[in-house]
Amino acid sequence: LLKQWDLEKLPSQDEKCAQPLVDFSTKFEPQDRYLSFEEARELAGLSNSEFDELKAHVSLIAIQLKMILEADAYELEDGKLEFALDKNRNFVLIDSIGLDELRVSKNNQDYSKEFLRAQYRHSKWYESLVQAKKSHPKDFKATLLQKAIHPPKLNLAVLEKMQNRYQSFVKSISEQLLKKVLVLGKGGREHALAWKLFQSPRVK
Repeated sequence: LLKQWDLEKLPSQDEKCAQPLVDFSTKFEPQDRYLSFEEARELAGLSNSEFDELKAHVSLIAIQLKMILEADAYELEDGKLEFALDKNRNFVLIDSIGLDELRVSKNNQDYSKEFLRAQYRHSKWYESLVQAKKSHPKDFKATLLQKAIHPPKLNLAVLEKMQNRYQSFVKSISEQLLKKVLVLGKGGREHALAWKLFQSPRVK
């Protein structure tokens, strides 16, 4: 990674980077694994120019997200983007971009799902999960289900706190972005979305 990022040492956890640091991982294996640029390019079947284009897309999106979030005092710490190629080999973003995909904080409070993960880390279920991933990396979920090991229920205060964070984040970002909206589709979901958007004074 140091060579790929042209760095002498890895940034510390609290260190802010002037430019996005782009890396790649694969989900085609039992566990996520980070790849070198060359390995990622070969695995994706991309040419050198296509891979450079992909890295440029990721960097530009990251910079734009950082600017949008900083406008309301949020800090973008990390995130993931998923792309595919269309039939003309144009890159297409195929996943949403929200608090499930980003690691965001504000006033030293975690606004990502990392906040929820932390609630489970001291539970017996989490200990069993770690052990199952080590002993049965390919089917650890099935292993837990067979043993009837389930995550503990979160208490209402935790759920309300996370709900409030998600809602405030969406409200903040939508006030910046939701101006002109085009809804594609003709089903019931699209009708419901269009009807609700039409009621917003922020949408044209």
